[in-house]
Amino acid sequence: MVVLNCVNVYIFGKILVASCITPEVNTRIENDSTICTYFNLTEILTEQKLQYKNFIQEVFSLLQLE
Repeated sequence: MVVLNCVNVYIFGKILVASCITPEVNTRIENDSTICTYFNLTEILTEQKLQYKNFIQEVFSLLQLE
C-alpha cells in the first residue's frame, strides 16, 4: 500500500483521493495494485471540469447509480 505524507481517503477500497500527488507518489500509486483509480483532492474541490466529472462518475459507478 502507498504511504503518503498527506491526507488520503479511500472510497470503497477502490478509489484513492490524495491531497498531494508528487511525481514520486504518482510512481508509487501506479505500481500499487490495490489502487484502481486515484484523484488529486485539490483538482476535485476546485471542480476542474474533467477531474470533477471523472471522480463523480467513479463514485456513482461504485454505487451503481449511473
